[in-house]
Amino acid sequence: MTSMFPAGPKRRTVAAYLAIFLGWTGIHKFYLGHNHVAAIHAALTLVGVAALAAQFFAPTGDLIAVYIAAWALILFGYVYVRRFHFGHTVREIVNPARLLLWPWRLLRYTFRVVGMGSNMMGDEEEERQWRRWRNRRRRGGRRRRRSDDDDDDDDGWCSLGCVVLVLGILLSLAVIGLIIFLYILVLSFVGPIALVASITIGVAEGLRYLSKTDLEFRQEYITGQRLWF
Repeated sequence: MTSMFPAGPKRRTVAAYLAIFLGWTGIHKFYLGHNHVAAIHAALTLVGVAALAAQFFAPTGDLIAVYIAAWALILFGYVYVRRFHFGHTVREIVNPARLLLWPWRLLRYTFRVVGMGSNMMGDEEEERQWRRWRNRRRRGGRRRRRSDDDDDDDDGWCSLGCVVLVLGILLSLAVIGLIIFLYILVLSFVGPIALVASITIGVAEGLRYLSKTDLEFRQEYITGQRLWF
């Protein structure tokens, strides 16, 4: 790449069109002399290609390992770029990644429904026991037995707390299934995601180059050594 793009003035339009049409290779970064950034961009594309190739040729057991390794590399690159190229703190880096945790927050709410149903059933049982004790004190003989039988008949019905508990359990199982499905989906689409991200970054950078004047381009990307966008 160094021999292809010798040192000298860099043209804005050349960098822009290289980024738009061949940005997924990182060639526009090589053209601007940002070789390590270009290598990172090219590595993103290679990860996507490797994951797609593994999807068609690798055994199922190895495929999962490839997916996990690919995501690990992407996350490492994400943290590296945001930390050392954009100067973001660890807190700023982690905040966008919390998007992957929203299903777990939803599961926490369903667990609260389960707990609420359990508490309601406990309160209802206490009230039922108190009602039986009161009936035994106030009533006697056959009437008391009839009242106990009526209480036993009431026990056969699912109370409101029982309904809430069952609903919470069903919602929790549904959310767990959703989490498994989403994570498998995201895991299996690591190849297309990496390729789309690589192409999108290149096109976005190329369009940004075109939006600048030649003077602004030289000041920001040549003199100022701006690495991204």
